Amino acid sequence: MADSKVAVVGALVANVGIAITIVDVGPPLSMYIGPDEILLTFDVQFAARTAAPEVAAAVRDVERRIRERFPKIRRIYIEAVNLGATERAAPRRERVR
Repeated sequence: MADSKVAVVGALVANVGIAITIVDVGPPLSMYIGPDEILLTFDVQFAARTAAPEVAAAVRDVERRIRERFPKIRRIYIEAVNLGATERAAPRRERVR
């Protein structure tokens, strides 16, 4: 994808207004997997305590907006990360032998 398209995709993803739940978006990575087929992947960080239905709705909306703007982007992989998951995780304990 040309640099201008990468910038547009990044801006599109970063400005998805549904995004009270979206806190941060990683840089988009893309790859042509055919003459008319592009794979797009990026990370999205969700706010702590974002419910699964909200995450699913946000991901669907982001994918729809990208496909409307860039029809050649047919495969989209979004790695969703919940910021609260690492904050709430219990510290790992060493195994005693």
